[in-house]
Amino acid sequence: MSLSQVLNGRRAGLVLHPTSLPGPPGNGDLGSEAYHFVDFLQSCGVGVWQMLPIGQPQSDSPYQCLSVHAGSHWLISLEILRAWGWLTVPDNPDDFADLRDYRDAMLVHAYAGFKEKADAQSKQDLDAFIERESGWLRDYALFVALKDEYLGLCWQDWPHAQSSRQPPALRAARERLEGAIHQVYSNNLFSTANGMI
Repeated sequence: MSLSQVLNGRRAGLVLHPTSLPGPPGNGDLGSEAYHFVDFLQSCGVGVWQMLPIGQPQSDSPYQCLSVHAGSHWLISLEILRAWGWLTVPDNPDDFADLRDYRDAMLVHAYAGFKEKADAQSKQDLDAFIERESGWLRDYALFVALKDEYLGLCWQDWPHAQSSRQPPALRAARERLEGAIHQVYSNNLFSTANGMI
């Protein structure tokens, strides 16, 4: 069936954000439950799954995303990261007051596992992804790392040298926050591998 036939044909659709799916602690994600949901929709003759924005929100609203390019790292399937062997720490969500902190901690562990266990091709894929998406990814990763460093403050409240993007201040921040920046890179690669970007 051609794309024009699909777009011009009559079809049923459903709106459901992936966070509403059953899933691991915190929220649904794009793991096995999302695949089951797609199979269910197909079996019911539903041809469109509208998700709403799936970018990284700066609040609880999916309509206030930090980037038009970056997928929400809260939608990365921890189950898939475990299957790939990159996430091997015990699953203890009860240790966290906020389940988003739990998911963030699991992604830190997954990136550590990636650095330790990923094969050469996967590591080359990360480098290629960073290079291919550098038009937005490098600045986005620095922004997220700085936002975390300043405990979520609006960029206008950061030190002037950084909020006005003075090159020496940004170079110093890139060096100081290298680990946090690479965490953002890996989260976005995981999002891509998870089918989000």
